[in-house]
Amino acid sequence: MIISPLGAIIRSKRQALGLTQEQVAELAELHRNYVGDIERGLKEPTVGVFIRLCRAVKLQPTEVLKEIIDRKTSKP
Repeated sequence: MIISPLGAIIRSKRQALGLTQEQVAELAELHRNYVGDIERGLKEPTVGVFIRLCRAVKLQPTEVLKEIIDRKTSKP
């Protein structure tokens, strides 16, 4: 399942940009609680939400997917 790595990547980038969950939620036109749930791995976003989150934290969706795949393949 890709929820946990996705949430970790979004959170890491958000924090690196100095943004709060509320700011990211506003940029992505989402509720702050939903962003928090995604970051904690409690919710799995749709493709559309995934793209909006990536844009909000200035990431290309392909970068995020590549990182998720790299994390999965580097595990023993």
